[in-house]
Amino acid sequence: MDNVRVHVLDDRLRPVGIGLPGEIYVAGTGLARGCHGAPAMTAERFLPDPFSAEPGGRLYRTGDPGRWTRDGTLEFLGRADRQLKIRGYRVEPGKVETALRALPGIRDAAVGPAPVAGMVWLVAWYVPDGAAAPAREELRDRLAGGLPDYMLPDLFVPLAAIPATATGKPDRKALPVPEGASTCYLAPRNACETALAGIWADVLGVHRVGVEDDFFEIGGQSLVATRITARILDTFGVDVPLRALFEQRTVAALARVVEERVAAEVDSLSEEEFLATLSQGEGEGEGDG
Repeated sequence: MDNVRVHVLDDRLRPVGIGLPGEIYVAGTGLARGCHGAPAMTAERFLPDPFSAEPGGRLYRTGDPGRWTRDGTLEFLGRADRQLKIRGYRVEPGKVETALRALPGIRDAAVGPAPVAGMVWLVAWYVPDGAAAPAREELRDRLAGGLPDYMLPDLFVPLAAIPATATGKPDRKALPVPEGASTCYLAPRNACETALAGIWADVLGVHRVGVEDDFFEIGGQSLVATRITARILDTFGVDVPLRALFEQRTVAALARVVEERVAAEVDSLSEEEFLATLSQGEGEGEGDG
């Protein structure tokens, strides 16, 4: 548009570098003077233009994140007011939706937050392009090639169609609230399961974890898994690889791996080391007495 300037700026109204995300601002003669009858909104959206020599020039704050590409194209990154914080990470649902729609076998998709089992999960509602809906693990694996781990949806819900408003836009309020796969709580049955369930609950930020709850279905991600394996090492003194957590995705299954590794560590002790451990324990007991 003629006589219109577009800026991509940071929180301090400074231009960001090429390829870096910022907020899109608009300036120029085509800009409105403000929001009619709404001085507070005008003050929030129409800011003094630091790049203009014209007295009283204004920048319009669009609320849209974007970035400049190297060829001078302005790339729109979605609505800022749709950005979410999931487990401390900023997530752009629009970016996840675009990645989902680009997958083979997916005709349409919507992504957003939903309260499930006492916590906020990132949910992907999708419309399969065919009779058979792709499996959850297949969708996660495909998305992992183009999205950071913290932006991968926790739940995938197949639908016949994405609900729409009268104007044809997605009706996000009409999306069904999913039910967590682990709806039946099974309490830990021994000391190892109790310790592991406590570690999972603490790291994942959930109230409680049952021994049959699936790691990924209660918010687990690979970034979180590294913290859990570190806590297992501190608690049990054994090193459990990330692969084991991905393959043994419940507390009950992982507890068997931990118990086997603890037993292997004990069996690997030499006779001298075993006797030294016993004598150390006896000495501590005498001191306590």
